[in-house]
Amino acid sequence: MKAFTPHAIRLMALAVITAIAASCSRDRRELLSLVPDDVDFAMTINALQLASDAGCSIGADGSVQMPEYMESLIRSHKLPEGFGSILTDLSHAIDLEHIVCYGYGNSPLIAFAITDADRFESIITPADTDKQDGFTLYRKYDKGITIVTNDDIGWLWITDTRNPVTIITEAADKAKTAPISKKSGLNDALTADNTFNAVYDPSFIDSSLGNHWLSVSGKIESQTMLLTVRGITPDGEIMTISGTQEINTDFLRYVPSDFTLAAAAGLTADINWDGFAAIIGLAGGYRSRGLVDTLLPYLRSIDGTVAIAAGPADESAWTELDMDHWRFLAMIHMPQDRISQATSQVAMLLRQMRLPVTADAPGLISTEYDGTTYRIGNIDGYFTIASIPMEPTANNQLATTFLGKQAGASVTIPSLSHYLGERGDFGMEIRFALERQEATLKINLTDTDTPILAALLPLFLDL
Repeated sequence: MKAFTPHAIRLMALAVITAIAASCSRDRRELLSLVPDDVDFAMTINALQLASDAGCSIGADGSVQMPEYMESLIRSHKLPEGFGSILTDLSHAIDLEHIVCYGYGNSPLIAFAITDADRFESIITPADTDKQDGFTLYRKYDKGITIVTNDDIGWLWITDTRNPVTIITEAADKAKTAPISKKSGLNDALTADNTFNAVYDPSFIDSSLGNHWLSVSGKIESQTMLLTVRGITPDGEIMTISGTQEINTDFLRYVPSDFTLAAAAGLTADINWDGFAAIIGLAGGYRSRGLVDTLLPYLRSIDGTVAIAAGPADESAWTELDMDHWRFLAMIHMPQDRISQATSQVAMLLRQMRLPVTADAPGLISTEYDGTTYRIGNIDGYFTIASIPMEPTANNQLATTFLGKQAGASVTIPSLSHYLGERGDFGMEIRFALERQEATLKINLTDTDTPILAALLPLFLDL
């Protein structure tokens, strides 16, 4: 099983655009009967809805006209002139509402139902045609793109590493006895009423997940995209995370209203910090591991909320990602004796660095560095490090992001133009929430009427 590479991401982006442009109907459950339960991934897509959200023009007959940025992405793959218009023509001949994508590694097959066989053939016939084992292969384009048909089902194959008929027939033969649709958990995930649904077997990354697959569903409406992720077994058991507890939102009292980033997690003493230390050691070498080993006693003492928040100190914060341009606070809940020990150790390190240390209150110190005052110590039972005055602000505008959650994050970017130029003339709000059995990610564009897919898909041009 292979991990996804940037090239694979580009292929998947092209696959999504192809599915969007390539639009009654065969139910997706029937197409899923062609998918075996040992695939690495499977995905169902309502491409008609995606097409609308991506900025395509939808005709009264359901036909689709692609916008210029999609044509640009197709041209960037050096596909022949007119390829995009042929895909648009196909929207008259296939069912756009039920697209199924599946495969192994970086080799996706896109399956669809043909609704007008004569029209479909009239569009595709100029391609080089080949017959093989009852399938018809239409080859006209480079980059390994082939369209394969059998009766009223078609497949799009966008890689040239193997014969697509072999892939299709091998998968179909397996699916006769072990279709993914017979696995209730995977089937329910793939047939849910969303813009798209996907299941992915992550076992090559982390075998500790056991028999769990990742289930991802997406709802897209105008400027908003909502993703929901769960760990599920093929039979539908939902994975429950451990080592966490509900966030205590008291830390929000100290977060200024103009801060644009906040993240928090409710942790318990059950977390395997040794595994974390081992990962840091592998990634950063023995020095990093030595630092983490020093911190481990304090990390193991965490039993409560860990929070961090930040906001820009000046306009340069958005273009120069340097802490000099940001104000921040970090708060870690731990026992009083551990807070006192940590504060004393920090004070000792500061003095060794010849920095001034001032005792501001019992258990609270401060130091000056490069024109900024940093405050370290005990705030309401939290070991705190902050570059702002620690004064309650009664700020609760982010409470819904964190209340009742095991972890959460909120990021507000006023404008992406700092990074994307004119193409980023809009803002973005990102909200993440982790509960015991699911994680959600909500992305909302601000200061624009452009649908979210139409705004974000063009960014693949830069990959």
